[in-house]
Amino acid sequence: MASTGGVGGSTNGGGNSNSVGASGAAGAAGKSSADSNKSCSVGNETKSNETAKANNTDGANAKTGIDREPQQKADLNAKMDSAPADVKAETAKTEQAKVEQTKAEKTKAETVKTEKVQEQSLTDKVKEKAKEIMAKAEEVAKTVKEEVTKAYETAKTQAAFAAKQKELADLARKPEIRAMLDTIGFTEGTGLNYGKVVNGTVIGQNKKSMGYDTTLAAGAKNVTTYDMSQHPNVKVQVNKNLVSSAAGRYQFLSGTWNNLAKNLGLTNFHADTQDIAAVQLMKERNMIEPLLNGDLQTAINRGANEWASLPKADGNGAYAGQNARSFEAIQNAYNGYLNDAKAMAQAGDYN
Repeated sequence: MASTGGVGGSTNGGGNSNSVGASGAAGAAGKSSADSNKSCSVGNETKSNETAKANNTDGANAKTGIDREPQQKADLNAKMDSAPADVKAETAKTEQAKVEQTKAEKTKAETVKTEKVQEQSLTDKVKEKAKEIMAKAEEVAKTVKEEVTKAYETAKTQAAFAAKQKELADLARKPEIRAMLDTIGFTEGTGLNYGKVVNGTVIGQNKKSMGYDTTLAAGAKNVTTYDMSQHPNVKVQVNKNLVSSAAGRYQFLSGTWNNLAKNLGLTNFHADTQDIAAVQLMKERNMIEPLLNGDLQTAINRGANEWASLPKADGNGAYAGQNARSFEAIQNAYNGYLNDAKAMAQAGDYN
């Protein structure tokens, strides 16, 4: 029994022991759980603190990012100081390469800039040269235009002169006009002498033609020139009261001839040239129409103001000191010349 009791006691005791063990185990478990919770709480708090610290640090760094660069450089320098020599060399090489690249890029940028400046300068020079060339071209074009215009005007004038001269030459071939030209030669006393200088004593040649014809030297009397390149233009003492420069078949004064030459484009003093010049004077005195209509009297009277040898309606000449021919003598001469002119025209001599 004692043994059983002992067992029982042992059982009880075991029970107690189990109870105590269970209680201890439960306590241990509770303690362990509490410790775990405390550990988690501490861990979370630590993590929370670290996160807050990190957030504060990032905020501070973000706020003072520029201030971190010196520290980073200092850290880099510290690492460089503690780094092996080969790492330092490689790092230095890398940094030097960056510096060289920066220099190269800067040099390239400066070169590009210089090239652009040079290109702009060259462009400006080209533009300036082009402008200069254009100015010269415009000047040449202007000169050419002026020359062309001048040539055109000259040609136009020459064409006008040629047309006038042809018109006058055509009139000179008409029998009535041809007969009047011959009649003027008769009244002026020149006949067919186209080089006749007005009768009298030569005083001298005008300055612009001095030395033009030595046969017209001062002191020569009743002279004739054979140089028909231009009007003789000499002064002749016709009488005590009259000095004249009349010359040619129709006794043109030098001033009269100069105007005719200018207006008709006459370049010489040839016979044919004198004929068309005389016809022009007849036109200016309105003699052509009366002659073509057979009215010699009117034509003669109108021509008296041009030729001193022709009479006015009263039978006298228009200029004092110069005698005019009688109308009867002129009419007889004219009729004879008219018959000859008509015969020559019929024979085709004036065609």
